[in-house]
Amino acid sequence: MMTMNASKREVCRLGRDVTSSPLQALVLLNGPQFTEAARALAERLMNKHGKNIDAITTESFRLLTSRQPTARESKILHQLYEEQHAGFKADPKLTTELIGETKSQIAARVAAATILINSIMNLDESLKHQ
Repeated sequence: MMTMNASKREVCRLGRDVTSSPLQALVLLNGPQFTEAARALAERLMNKHGKNIDAITTESFRLLTSRQPTARESKILHQLYEEQHAGFKADPKLTTELIGETKSQIAARVAAATILINSIMNLDESLKHQ
């Protein structure tokens, strides 16, 4: 609870304070449950939207923050996806380490979308939405 800047259990609060703790990011970006949740959402959105990265980006952002991304946010998220996709496509071993053993032709895309969604999940705005 201290890592997430949560109040003590003896105190009732309506909301959690915004934190800039690097420990929060470490827990959220590396926690296996968050990675697995991001992978499951990535697969779901890829099945729904196919190769339409803009739709995947927009829907994942909306689901996790309850609002549409701005044009600037969409551009940054799209760029993140493209960079991650290039990296996973170049090194299939990294893809396997992230999403497990798969023979899927879209494994690098799923891995890139997993990183994209995990990054959105790490936003304080997403945490307050939960």
